[in-house]
Amino acid sequence: MFRNNHITPAFILVFLVFVFLIGVSFLPSDLSIFGIEIKPVDLFSELKQNDDELNYTFTSLEDSEDVNENIKLNLDDLVNVITEPIEENNNGGGLSKFYTKLRELQKGTNIRIAYFGDSMIEGDLFSKDLRSYLQKKFGGSGIGFVPITDNNAGSWATINIQFSDNFLNYSVIHKKPAGYNYGINGYVYLTDTTNTVDSTGKVKDFWVEYSGKNFVNAKLFFTSYSDTAYITYTINNKTTKQYLGKNLSIGISEIKSINSSKIKINFYGKLALYGVSFENEPGIFVDNYAVRGHSGLNLTRIPKSVLQAFNSYFDYNLIILQYGANVLDESVHSYGWYKEGLVKTIKYLQNAFPDASILVVSAADRSRKDLNGFSTIKNVFSLIDAQESAAKETGAAFWNLFKAMGGVNSMPVWVEGNMASPDYTHFNHSGSSALSKKLTLSLLKNL
Repeated sequence: MFRNNHITPAFILVFLVFVFLIGVSFLPSDLSIFGIEIKPVDLFSELKQNDDELNYTFTSLEDSEDVNENIKLNLDDLVNVITEPIEENNNGGGLSKFYTKLRELQKGTNIRIAYFGDSMIEGDLFSKDLRSYLQKKFGGSGIGFVPITDNNAGSWATINIQFSDNFLNYSVIHKKPAGYNYGINGYVYLTDTTNTVDSTGKVKDFWVEYSGKNFVNAKLFFTSYSDTAYITYTINNKTTKQYLGKNLSIGISEIKSINSSKIKINFYGKLALYGVSFENEPGIFVDNYAVRGHSGLNLTRIPKSVLQAFNSYFDYNLIILQYGANVLDESVHSYGWYKEGLVKTIKYLQNAFPDASILVVSAADRSRKDLNGFSTIKNVFSLIDAQESAAKETGAAFWNLFKAMGGVNSMPVWVEGNMASPDYTHFNHSGSSALSKKLTLSLLKNL
């Protein structure tokens, strides 16, 4: 019957073995034959949710520490009910320096916060609402530091940024030409007038235009390699020329009494540009320093002298570090290497900003799709442990964003509630606003 077909009997044999193994996988775990324990074989073990690996509290509510991860989560509870305290780790100072300055805040003085992060805070996410909440309570106005260019400029809700396409941009996750330094936001923007021309052979202008709420004062941060370098700025159709001269350190050019919702700046000469800070009345300032794809560990590529130079202008009181999304990988099961790198980074920043407290914000929940739908990537627990351990070791404060948003399997609820993106990783403006409110309340709770 099978004389001319050798494939069919082989297929039947494989099929019978497969059926047998399926049957074996349903045997009870305590089965024994003639005193010999029979261990069942589970062909579907990789497809099933391993409850042992989900040994993590889904919420920080005191009366709900051990909630089953399969419970139906409610968006309103995740947004409005669940809170998460900040771990101060006072053995190393925690937030004591920041709280002292906040308590002593007088009219006419400033408190400044640097909010470092990856694409999770890109477009002023998280920082814009923290800024808004704190400015309403303690005073101040102005967006603070903004970049020269931004590939995601259209996502900013607080300012509109338009710019020429001829800047040479480099971030801390990319190699830059020798002889230049990254700025405090992890970027440097170069003008190279020798190589940038239009179709007619005319040198193209380097320019950036900011528009938004009323601007009062602005500070441009730069390094100049030309004795004749200068800028022009245009406000309400009036153009003013301002010489920069040669300055091989971090220079600052002030533009005062703007009183307009739009300003355009043109750049002339060989310059390394770092950004512009818009500052109105004194009070709270929160600067957004986002680098897409960044783990946070490359902050040590910014020379300490550069950080100290910026700090001499800004005098930071709090440094916030929100990273993790770019190191979370299902194939990585141990994050000891990340903890070591984060400890090094925190100590580096503590040395550069000696009067500032440091707050580490954990990774958020992130989902993967399996046969049961979307569920938490298990590796996130090891990553958060590494972040928390790094904070404790360095005396930095720690805020568990994962718990604050609801914990295990909470991201799908935020996505379905239109508060997070369908990539099940990033929050949108609504989601980041809600979480920023939680962070603000946690910050002020111990004040």
